[in-house]
Amino acid sequence: MTWQSEMADICETARLLSSCNVAEIEFDNGVFFEVYFAMSSEQRKKGLGWLQHLDLSGMLFCYDYPTVVPFTAKNVLMDLDIAWYNSSGSQLDKRTVKAGDVNPICSPGFFSYVLETPAGSLPDGNIRLRKD
Repeated sequence: MTWQSEMADICETARLLSSCNVAEIEFDNGVFFEVYFAMSSEQRKKGLGWLQHLDLSGMLFCYDYPTVVPFTAKNVLMDLDIAWYNSSGSQLDKRTVKAGDVNPICSPGFFSYVLETPAGSLPDGNIRLRKD
């Protein structure tokens, strides 16, 4: 990949992130995270690719129906924690992945949400949207 195409990808990611909704989620241990919501297929496909740092706590990938699609860290420039949640927000699994890992990362079962955060920052526990 050339420098110009890499820069184009970075710029596209910035535009994509600006189109994401942002909201606060709460873990059952009382911790709050402000995250991007990747709701469209384009947002989910790009994810956190090409980002060197985040200005929020992470990205929550939202699916209309429970799914088992694999994830990859192929274009991710930082190590990530990744956790899968069912439709009620119960954590199914959590793993840490290395930046650039091209191997598929799979959930142990059907999930409705996936949360990606910088490695070492994701607490264990269930999530819920914070309603103010």
